[in-house]
Amino acid sequence: MDQRIFDQKLSVEATSAYIVLDTLSGGQDAPTLDQADNIWTGSPESLRRALRELERRRIIDLPEGPSGPVKLQPPDKWA
Repeated sequence: MDQRIFDQKLSVEATSAYIVLDTLSGGQDAPTLDQADNIWTGSPESLRRALRELERRRIIDLPEGPSGPVKLQPPDKWA
């Protein structure tokens, strides 16, 4: 996990969502929204808000559907 995520001034939920996605990726495979949903302890809507925040900041690219991969972007692409 890139520690610079903590310098991004994201919401707690967005930072948590990044940590979940990074953990699921294991540094290799891109996680899916379904996988994130399965371990997210908050409401589904709080996860969606967090993911949209990450997407707006170009930290992730969201897939078209729930089983598609979520791409974590390298920090040099973050906004």
